[in-house]
Amino acid sequence: MARKPIVQDIVAPGRAPKRGAPESGAAPEHAPVTRVPRPHGDPTRLPRRPPPRERYAHPQPEQPPYASDDARAQAPPEEWVEEEAPREVPERAHTHHRSTSDVGELFPSGRRRRDGSFLESREGSPSWIMVALIVAGAAGGLAFMMSLFFSGATVTVYPRIEENVFVDANFTAAPEPAEGELGYTVMTVEREASQVVEGSREEQVEEFATGEITIFNEFDANPQRLIKNTRFEAPDGSIYRIRESVEVPGMDGETPGSITVPVWADQPGEEYNLSEETRFTIPGFAGSSRFEGFYARSEGAITGGFQGTRISVGEEEQDAARGELQDELVEELDRAVFSSSEKPVGQLLFEDAVFYDFTPQPAREVGEQQVEIVEQGTLEAVLFDTEAFASFLAALVVPEYAGEPVRIENPDELAVSVNPTEGATTTARAGAYDVEVTGTVTFIWEFDEDALRADLAGTSGDTREETLRSYPAIERAETSMRPFWRSHFPRSEDDITINTVLD
Repeated sequence: MARKPIVQDIVAPGRAPKRGAPESGAAPEHAPVTRVPRPHGDPTRLPRRPPPRERYAHPQPEQPPYASDDARAQAPPEEWVEEEAPREVPERAHTHHRSTSDVGELFPSGRRRRDGSFLESREGSPSWIMVALIVAGAAGGLAFMMSLFFSGATVTVYPRIEENVFVDANFTAAPEPAEGELGYTVMTVEREASQVVEGSREEQVEEFATGEITIFNEFDANPQRLIKNTRFEAPDGSIYRIRESVEVPGMDGETPGSITVPVWADQPGEEYNLSEETRFTIPGFAGSSRFEGFYARSEGAITGGFQGTRISVGEEEQDAARGELQDELVEELDRAVFSSSEKPVGQLLFEDAVFYDFTPQPAREVGEQQVEIVEQGTLEAVLFDTEAFASFLAALVVPEYAGEPVRIENPDELAVSVNPTEGATTTARAGAYDVEVTGTVTFIWEFDEDALRADLAGTSGDTREETLRSYPAIERAETSMRPFWRSHFPRSEDDITINTVLD
């Protein structure tokens, strides 16, 4: 008895086989047939058609036709794969869906997986490793460029400070100080003021021309003393004299010694007035080798010589006018000095360290019955070097001070009195001054910023800290780098910024 086949041909719904078609076996080519396995159990029962959403089963791959049912029965069991049945997806509003025919447009070189998805072809597309390398290289290049153009370092320095230090000191200042002494310099400022007054009388006047000359010693290195009333002769034979003895310094190498002194005409009269620079000889040295080695030159004009009758004012009126002129000169001289228009940079000037000198100038007739009273004022100020003054006081009042550079934060709060030493004048030739200083000040230690930049350039870590500790003026310091990942200072000093903070 022949075995029944284990598969059965199922004709698609609505497509009945034609008459004369065999009941079993292969269907005609034009009839769509689905071949399914016959279920176990009742051989006459056909399998239920799966619903649309259930899975279909079909052989994969398709087996070759068998010669007979016996050959089919002896064949190994067919392998089956499952594939999800297609589902209908409702079309959504405002959404464009591409059909499977459009896949080629999206993935022109793609390959399809067995599950229907696509693999992107590597042909013609950059590797992700190459992309990562390019990004890393660009980032590294950007960081390098930033390190070149934006690199630098900032050092915030907090210097050593001694606050509220009381000072009460007395000492002597000298023009050429020895070790442990304070030196000084003298600044001289001159002004002239005049006032026209009504003349009250005529009088016979004899006035001597006066001015300044500089005496030179080109003879030897030994100083030369010139006695009072030593004569100086102008080229026209006019004689002028000094009224005090002076000592002319000797030569310093090839440089002649010199000294500037006031001089007066030997006789009254306008003919002794000189408006141009004049060379004078010393008649007392005539006939000796010193005559060529000693001479003098006028410093500015020599004026004031007069002899004759002119309008004048009474003594009381003249004294009153000169008093007003002196008050005017004091204000003008103070403005010139304390407004810093003429004060040298880096010098300390105190109100009680100035001296005034007034010289009456010859009255001048300026019109009918009018006389111009002229007064010359000279201010001499004793100046102290800012750094030397602060260091000198710190050595007196700050414990453990070792001579480091310091400055006084508030010098205006000091009361400083300066007076010529006993027997000295109030001029630059005083020789020495007695100085008294009182007040409360703040001392701030200073350091050389350029030297610190040079020492820090190229350093890092412990070397940097050791460099900062080598500056006694620095109490503490903070550093920051640009870019932040740098661990050493730039080698260029120009890339290092130093900020000083008074904390």
